[in-house]
Amino acid sequence: MNEPKTLEAPTVRIVGCGGDIDKENAPEQIGALWQRAIAARIVRPGAPSYAVYTNYEDRLANRYRVVVGVESDAEPGPDQEVVHLPAQAYAVFEATGPAAEVAGQLWRHVWTAWGGGDRRAFDVDYERYVGGPEHAELSLFIGLDR
Repeated sequence: MNEPKTLEAPTVRIVGCGGDIDKENAPEQIGALWQRAIAARIVRPGAPSYAVYTNYEDRLANRYRVVVGVESDAEPGPDQEVVHLPAQAYAVFEATGPAAEVAGQLWRHVWTAWGGGDRRAFDVDYERYVGGPEHAELSLFIGLDR
């Protein structure tokens, strides 16, 4: 897997469905958030969508919060929330393929092989998807210490 590029990303406002995640049940819990966001018609086919990771309990990511949604200026609906992606430096990893598969591959690379883990801020990380679940272009943004 290629090393990431580093870039300064602007502030982005995301509206979506959020929940607290624990490491042991993360795939099921995050999958349920995607299903909620789809059922609420927040995430729609063809439009870019986001999974935002924030409120890390510790640097091992034992517990954290995820919000699945879209870039929007709209007021959140019932059971929805707003999260802001801060303007800062990010390491950006990219892959294309089935969304769940490539997301897992990129996160495994970040946790096991990436040499820049000591620069992680553990503030806000996010995935940006373009395309559908069967074939997505995924960019994983890992927030870096300022």
